[in-house]
Amino acid sequence: GYGGLMGGGSLAYLVGTVACRRWAARFGMTGAVRRASWCSLAAGLSIAALWAAGVQAAWAIVLPVWLYAFAHGTHQSCGQSGVVAPFPGHAGAASALAGFVLSATAFGVGQLVSRVFDGSAWPLVLGIAAGGLCTACAGLVLVQRYGEPGPA
Repeated sequence: GYGGLMGGGSLAYLVGTVACRRWAARFGMTGAVRRASWCSLAAGLSIAALWAAGVQAAWAIVLPVWLYAFAHGTHQSCGQSGVVAPFPGHAGAASALAGFVLSATAFGVGQLVSRVFDGSAWPLVLGIAAGGLCTACAGLVLVQRYGEPGPA
């Protein structure tokens, strides 16, 4: 059962990458990010609301995490395209820097969550809620303001 739940998260991420491709072709990069940002926000708010309401069933964690994974698949794909597009002559360096920033951020968040881990799901809930809110704010404000990637 646990493997199925974890596999579902990976599948949700992969579906998000496919959605990114389709949404970007149909709505442009900013439109794809906007749609995924609403998913990130919904995932963060729903996991926090369910936990705060005392719903501690597996589905109350798993479904919002899957939605978050879907949105992350879209955001990461669009983000990678946005990072390398303006720098065709330095796409490798831009990609490497973006990968480093992503890994360093994940490391920092992992360290923070491990410090507040208390044996409950609360650190996971808080992490997904905060991540969903921050990602949604960046996608709905910063990406929309600075628009489509273009030549540097």
